[in-house]
Amino acid sequence: MPDGSNLFEIKSKKNIKHRLGIEFDNRRLKLALIFMFIIGAIIFYRLILISIINGKEYKNIYANNHSKIEWILPKRGIIYDYQGKILAENNIENKRYYPLKQAGSHIIGYISKEDKIGIYGIEATYEDFLKGKPGFTIFNINNKGEIKGIKEVKEPESGNNLYLHIDYDAQERLYNELLKQIIYKNSPGGAAILMNPKNGAVKALVSIPSFDNNFQSKDELIKTLQSEQAPFFNRAISGEYSSGSTIKPFIAAAALSENIINPDFKMETHGSITVDSIYNKNIKWTFKDWKNHGFVNMIDALAYSSNVYFYTIGGGYKDITGLGINKIDKYLQKFGMGSKTKIDIIGESKGLIPSPKWKSININEDWYIGDTYNTSIGQGFLRITPIQLASATSVIANSGTLYQPQIANSVVSDTGDIIWKNEPKILEDNVIKKEYLDIIKNGMRKAVTMGTNWRLNELPEQVAAKTGSAEAGNNREAHSWVTVLNYNNDSLKNEQGKPFVLSILVENGGNGETSAVPIAKNFLSWYLDDKNESQEH
Repeated sequence: MPDGSNLFEIKSKKNIKHRLGIEFDNRRLKLALIFMFIIGAIIFYRLILISIINGKEYKNIYANNHSKIEWILPKRGIIYDYQGKILAENNIENKRYYPLKQAGSHIIGYISKEDKIGIYGIEATYEDFLKGKPGFTIFNINNKGEIKGIKEVKEPESGNNLYLHIDYDAQERLYNELLKQIIYKNSPGGAAILMNPKNGAVKALVSIPSFDNNFQSKDELIKTLQSEQAPFFNRAISGEYSSGSTIKPFIAAAALSENIINPDFKMETHGSITVDSIYNKNIKWTFKDWKNHGFVNMIDALAYSSNVYFYTIGGGYKDITGLGINKIDKYLQKFGMGSKTKIDIIGESKGLIPSPKWKSININEDWYIGDTYNTSIGQGFLRITPIQLASATSVIANSGTLYQPQIANSVVSDTGDIIWKNEPKILEDNVIKKEYLDIIKNGMRKAVTMGTNWRLNELPEQVAAKTGSAEAGNNREAHSWVTVLNYNNDSLKNEQGKPFVLSILVENGGNGETSAVPIAKNFLSWYLDDKNESQEH
């Protein structure tokens, strides 16, 4: 243990080290200050050199090195229909011009006024192909802002051209036919889709109200966006509606697949069915048909649109078990309902296939047999989009394949090279057996020859069809539907033929036979005419 003198010595050494540390830190600080002063003096000297001693020389160097860049926007790629008719082009001022105007705006879309970027429709989806690469010019600028020459130039690269499956003439014609009926029926809007069931190619897609995509100003665009008619709302892919009786072919296909009923069995339909309440046997629930159809088999039930027949095979009645809601959901999903079709423009809705779980979560109620009956005839909670109906009808037309609907066909360079090809995409194969779909098709054909769609029997080609009148609620007129397809399979096999599916909706148009069917008749009379130059591909 150290004595007292040693302790003092230790403390003294610590104090000396402490003082030495302070002195050492002060010395480092002084050296740093001296170094900073020297650096500052050098910088000051250089500034004096630039501004006084060598001012002219450095001004020249500054002028030669100061530059300005001007960007050169590329020419955007041209959009063509399948025959090479222009759907979108650039005018002399490099502004975008759309010749179809309101008739094509929901497909083609438009670009922003300033930076020329696609922000709606096909213009947005295929922006990367269409936009090209900007060029630039770099100018030498003096200190007065005057251009003293060009330092560098890079020419812009034009965008690639886009070919669509769209038929210009069919698009314009279908728009005009739908618009006429909407005005006549005082309807708030509607939609129509023409598809090739062989590959999912969309030949025409119309939504009304629409808008002229040749905007002259930002104010005009804002005014259109704020319109109460919602012209930017694409009813063809975003509108969700009760399907009405257009759902019946798909319920029939499900019943055949599950051996629920023999298609030749003659069911006595009366004019309604009555079932007991599950909570009180003294309470009866009656579900009506729109008329008493007597004895009908499946083909008759499709032709005359018997509700009782589809109540029975959907929800069950007496000795017939019925599909039940879970199997109905399963088969509607196989036809593409309840999910997006993946069409190549943004804004698509999924629709709704209701289920007991969905009702419990969203309405906080149990699922009743009446819910299944309503779903079986396309009423109640079920919601579909027009593009879903067209896509599902294509499965019947082509005997079992669900295709992704496609608007774009190919991307081609200025030199004519194919850069990208939009090959047909199968979403589900063998959805339903062909033999069952042939029965469905025969029922839809009889609806034309002897049933509710008799107006279509005057067309130049045999067609099959199903109409629907879908509840709209709030005491409004029902939504009017029709979906039509080739009945003659030669149209699917013949390369020169015109295989098609046409699905039409008129909002609050009332009865499908008197509202949607006349549109289909007028359009198809023109489209199927041999003199019409519009050819399928």
